[in-house]
Amino acid sequence: MLRKTCLLAESALAVIIAVCLIVSAMEIYTEGLARKTADPLAWIYTREAVSEKLAPVVPLFAVFAVLALAGWIAGVSADVKTRIGREFMTARTRRPNGILRAVILAAALCFIIAGVFNGSARDVFYKAVNICTECVGLG
Repeated sequence: MLRKTCLLAESALAVIIAVCLIVSAMEIYTEGLARKTADPLAWIYTREAVSEKLAPVVPLFAVFAVLALAGWIAGVSADVKTRIGREFMTARTRRPNGILRAVILAAALCFIIAGVFNGSARDVFYKAVNICTECVGLG
């Protein structure tokens, strides 16, 4: 019973941490865009801005580490490894599922298109040009 409870708590906490990180990243991005429109040459993604947004997530990581330690002591990790090993061996004998690949490819294409439309591709190109010219010695 302790193993199952610990595993469920770790899983739920992992999902909560993932959601918090996604929300924090979106807040950092939107605030950075707002500052960039006000001052195009300003440093917008600083360590201070990131640490301010990610500070509330740190206690969740600490709780997750404590739960992981408790699970390790209770032997949950060994049980999970044997289950995953069995499922992996049975999955290798089945035909690979292409739905997950298609979903990941579609998400990647959406993010690439969004980056092109918001001007990030231009910024990356300028940075690459500057790095190359500095490396050669022209800049």
